[in-house]
Amino acid sequence: MRCVLAAAVLMFPVFVGLPAKADPANYASLGSFDTCADSRINVDLRIRSCKAFLATGGLAPSDAASGFTNLGLAYWSKGDSGDALESYAMALKLDPSSWRVYVDRADLYVTISKGDLALADCNAGLAIMPDEWELYMCRGAAYHVLDQRDLEFAAYDHAIALHPTGQNYRIRAEAHAYRKELDAALADVEQALKLEPEEMNTLLVLAWAYSAHGDEEKQREVFRKILDIGKNTHITDGVRGLAEFQLGMNDSAIADLTASLKQFPDNKSTYLWRGRAYFHAKKYDLSLADFNAALARDPHSLEGQQLRGITYAHLGDADHALADFDAIAAATPSDWRALSNVCWFRGLFNRELDKAEAACRRGLELSPNNAALLDSLAFLQFRRGQLADAEKTYSAAIAANPRSYQSFYMRGVVRRQTGDTAGGDADIAAGLAGAPDEADEFARYGVPKASAP
Repeated sequence: MRCVLAAAVLMFPVFVGLPAKADPANYASLGSFDTCADSRINVDLRIRSCKAFLATGGLAPSDAASGFTNLGLAYWSKGDSGDALESYAMALKLDPSSWRVYVDRADLYVTISKGDLALADCNAGLAIMPDEWELYMCRGAAYHVLDQRDLEFAAYDHAIALHPTGQNYRIRAEAHAYRKELDAALADVEQALKLEPEEMNTLLVLAWAYSAHGDEEKQREVFRKILDIGKNTHITDGVRGLAEFQLGMNDSAIADLTASLKQFPDNKSTYLWRGRAYFHAKKYDLSLADFNAALARDPHSLEGQQLRGITYAHLGDADHALADFDAIAAATPSDWRALSNVCWFRGLFNRELDKAEAACRRGLELSPNNAALLDSLAFLQFRRGQLADAEKTYSAAIAANPRSYQSFYMRGVVRRQTGDTAGGDADIAAGLAGAPDEADEFARYGVPKASAP
């Protein structure tokens, strides 16, 4: 059932090999620029240092602009977008020619799904520095949020022509994998690995590309390779924990992710992955606490909201679950996945079925013949007693995805209720063969439990 957290790697997994944490005692002055600009130190200390630096008299406008830029970065690393944007605005007021501030502010806008504002900043930066590769990568990310594929890849292509690094190939590979363009993603990963043979983030993208294509065995091979590399080369606890989680080594994953958080307590991604591990260990309260911890550090994280919403749903807390899914859909109104969640979970909880159907219909306009949306719509029809329509829609979902085991199971339930016992028995057997827990999961939401003959 889709209310279970998937183990697949999500878009843009971030577990970089961070440098050793800086010791504040090494700094001669809390208000020094070096302290303000050092991303390794505690974020609250960094913010205080930037403010102390900016309070220093006689700063040149360019130096003050750099101080405000770093203050913005510090606020944003804490998840405070409002103060970050104010700081960036001050930096640009002091130094309107700083293309770097436009990149940093665009990065924030991309993260909170404001693609139009991000694109405007990227273009403003390019007007200042027309051949700067980072600004073309910036433009590509903005077009990604705006779902303008051709313009997105044109920007990435231009950036790579200017600066063909492993990181840039990796980012373009992620974009291809996101669109399930596996051959192109693998070609870019191959180029990235030639430049950086054991770069963990590139290997993570390779795993995600295989996941997006549904090749779980090759995905596991990549994670096994990561752990093998880790036997002879240092890899971060976060990377090791992620690999262990993906390979089903749940206890080891939780231990390593916990060790990573002791060293880097503000890493949102680590909380998200440990939350998944706790979820799979059926420690739902700990899972929910981790997702809340991630959202405390980045309140705009749509991934965090989705994971938290799924956990609330599993705990039977419909109000909080639906609030999270509604917030995601409001932030990304053209994303069929967000609309699918609004539809699916309202159907599960039997709440506001008209709103649920509207979300499904809109999602199908954006992504016609989508198996997940068709399955969600069919369940709504089942809830409403529209059994003939439900059977037809479940059949369409199965045609779109022959491995949609919950569609098989529920079509079997529908067929039994309409008197087609043989057809129902065959469908339920097929569904439970692929997903043995479907009967128990649907029973939790009021669907009478059916068993294979």
